[in-house]
Amino acid sequence: MLIDFTFSNYRCYRDEVGFSMLAGKVRSFKKSLIPIPGERYAKLLPLTAIYGPNASGKSTFVHALQCLQRMVEKGVILADPFRLDKSSREQPTRFRIIFVAEGKVWEYILAVRGKLVEEELLKQRHGAKNCLIFERTSEGVQIGERLNRSVKEKSSQASNDDLFFNEYLRRLDKNVLFLHHAQSLQLPQLSDILATVRRWFLQTLCLIKANSRYVPLAWDMFQRTEAYEQALVRVDTGISQIGKREVKLEQLNISQSTLDEFREKQDKVMVCPDHSFLVVKDASSGDLKAFRCFPIHEGNDGEPVPFTFQDESDGTRRLIHLLPMILAYDDIPRVFVVDELDRSLHTQLSKLLIESHRLLTAEAKPRQLIFTTHDVMLMEQDLLRRDEMWATEKDREQVSHLISFEEFIDIRKDKDIRKSYLMGRMGGIPNITSLT
Repeated sequence: MLIDFTFSNYRCYRDEVGFSMLAGKVRSFKKSLIPIPGERYAKLLPLTAIYGPNASGKSTFVHALQCLQRMVEKGVILADPFRLDKSSREQPTRFRIIFVAEGKVWEYILAVRGKLVEEELLKQRHGAKNCLIFERTSEGVQIGERLNRSVKEKSSQASNDDLFFNEYLRRLDKNVLFLHHAQSLQLPQLSDILATVRRWFLQTLCLIKANSRYVPLAWDMFQRTEAYEQALVRVDTGISQIGKREVKLEQLNISQSTLDEFREKQDKVMVCPDHSFLVVKDASSGDLKAFRCFPIHEGNDGEPVPFTFQDESDGTRRLIHLLPMILAYDDIPRVFVVDELDRSLHTQLSKLLIESHRLLTAEAKPRQLIFTTHDVMLMEQDLLRRDEMWATEKDREQVSHLISFEEFIDIRKDKDIRKSYLMGRMGGIPNITSLT
């Protein structure tokens, strides 16, 4: 789960911006709050909405998380500083993130300038104390004392491992992340810790951009057809059923070399580029079969009429690709970050997604949903807590800022928060003049 995300000098954000999922003193929706390991009173929010006008920094907030995620995944530097003043272009971009992974609280800090790493640090929290895992500065990398001692004690070749490790730290390139490249070291305890952190970035943190498509959708729908059918019928999409049909491999726009390569892999399923078809490998024979899922509408005469998903509206297709957030059947913790949740969706559908997410969290499903939106109709205290609402805005220097509604002490439970927002009392609205 995400606890806190702070960054500075990234794209339109010049100054340090702090974003927190810690619950405040608001009393509503207490049952949906998420406990923090080792904390008696502090809890996490399951939801957060970020409002704001166009070009105010909503999507850039999502990009900042994505940038950090990609650097952890690829190991390469992707700095993109604020460009509108010279001093910022020459300053490092900094990220600081605090999260819960596998029952423990972690803090990761990364500062990059150009293509170089200037600072990198990982800590694990034990109550009020912090245990250093590693710290990297311009002078090199330091491994935490307790971890370093444990590595040496468990190694059968302690002296050789120590020499190899020290040489690795000395020669580590300044344009690569230690968190990424230290995975190759044959030091089990360190590798296990870093693998835990990397899994959070690559599996728990799920970033969904405005035009994203859920790649495993065809396979997920193929396995859980009934769940998708029920959801799509309930929200009045016009879809009455989801059909499945086997198709010939020759009908797919997939080269023979790609199919041959798939046969050699351990993977059992391959999803086609348009997400409409999937190829399934028989575990015993290795034979390949292709299937297609498709929506079915009921004709005026009561007969089923097959369509393709490309025939459906933009809103229906957007909803289908968001449904896995709600229909997820596992207990793996997830942090969904969705840019423009309301894109192509009616307000009532957006509300349904939010309410369904809160209901699942109240049932002890470990998940969070952070989303950006233009839809002020979602700005209701019967739907979201005051500390679950944020706004972005730009100042006269074109610098973006992120503001929590909890900072405004005069917002009572019975107050029309949407009206106050639209009147400009909390920022985050466009400064528009006539187009003519």
